[in-house]
Amino acid sequence: MNNTFIRESRDYKMIQEIKNVVKNILDIDLDDADSTISRKTKNVDARMIYFYLARNATNLSYEKLGKTIYPIKDHSTVLCNVKKAKQYIEIDKIFSSKLHGVNEKYKTIDLRIRDEEMSLEEAVDKIRGLEALNKEISNKNVELLDTIKDLIPLLRSHRVYLIREGYDMKLSKLYNYLKNNLSLREA
Repeated sequence: MNNTFIRESRDYKMIQEIKNVVKNILDIDLDDADSTISRKTKNVDARMIYFYLARNATNLSYEKLGKTIYPIKDHSTVLCNVKKAKQYIEIDKIFSSKLHGVNEKYKTIDLRIRDEEMSLEEAVDKIRGLEALNKEISNKNVELLDTIKDLIPLLRSHRVYLIREGYDMKLSKLYNYLKNNLSLREA
């Protein structure tokens, strides 16, 4: 592999991880000349997915991205692959599914790499941010539960009305759910 950037850089780590994910999920080795030359759909899709994710995950130019696989690809080839991937995401469900699978696996690896590079101060700030987000979510949950509790008397009155009109409330999925989960008892 002809790398024009420092091996220890974050971009190098990201490139290697994206290649590994593509290899593990799509079973295509982007460092194997036979795989990168082949025009079979699975190989073409793997290259497009690789270039699309690598372009979005790194600060590398199209030219440098082309040099990350063997045989080396021209910058216009990389640009074409990225553009096609964007188009295929919209129109090709199979391609979109493949990209989604690779991207989900890649995201977990990306987070791990970011965490490895994080300083103590950044880690503490991240924890504080997560704690604040957790508190915000908890407060919204309390608000939602209060709203549901406020709706219970209204639901009871509607239930009574529906029973008077001849509806069998024992068959109501909503009523049964509320009865089992929110202590909505017979009126």
